[in-house]
Amino acid sequence: MQYRIYQVDLDRDDKRVAFEGLELLEKFQGSKDVDASIYDLVYSGVTDGSSNLNALDSLYQTFNINHPADYFFRSMSVSDVIEIANPNGSEFFFCDNFGFERISFDAAKARNLFMHTVRGVVCKPGMRAVLADVPLEDELLRRIIGKDIKTYNPYHDGTVIVYNDAAKLRGWPVSREVRSPLDESVLYDTIAGQFVILGLAGDGSFRSLTDDEEKTYMERFAAPYQN
Repeated sequence: MQYRIYQVDLDRDDKRVAFEGLELLEKFQGSKDVDASIYDLVYSGVTDGSSNLNALDSLYQTFNINHPADYFFRSMSVSDVIEIANPNGSEFFFCDNFGFERISFDAAKARNLFMHTVRGVVCKPGMRAVLADVPLEDELLRRIIGKDIKTYNPYHDGTVIVYNDAAKLRGWPVSREVRSPLDESVLYDTIAGQFVILGLAGDGSFRSLTDDEEKTYMERFAAPYQN
């Protein structure tokens, strides 16, 4: 079955209901209704759960213990909303303090973070590289990479590495080594934290990688750094 995950955008959360259970919604906002307009659609996928309960329990485990490599946002927590889609339509479930509660939720009012994306290679420490749709807006890139976004173009081939320039100073784990494509013994640099590899258009904007670029960088950065 298909699922979608919605999370409160902390910047739009004027009544401070993020991470609060259903019992406290009325206290904070004067109503127990879940306001979809402060939520973002942060992920969608397919799960093998045999029932809604099994699917929800499995998703909670996955998005707390073993995030998918192409998932960019915070771990699943109280106030998140999960949409389970099946042939009879969609049902929405609120992640409460204890388990999940079925709710009414107007998903059309939530912001879709993936309206404007480019296709790139995502690299995380300790995980193999994956292809993913990367949101283009600066605000969203900063949520994915961190506030100190920098670009690095070691290969001069129309691609660019988008990374967090402060990751090493903060002691984040090394994700990949950047080596010469002509001589693997030549180490250019190491990159800490999560980063993405995108195409660079002639006007300096980001673009999707071509098929050949995807193949090149999926091979070049496939495996994570190991001590």
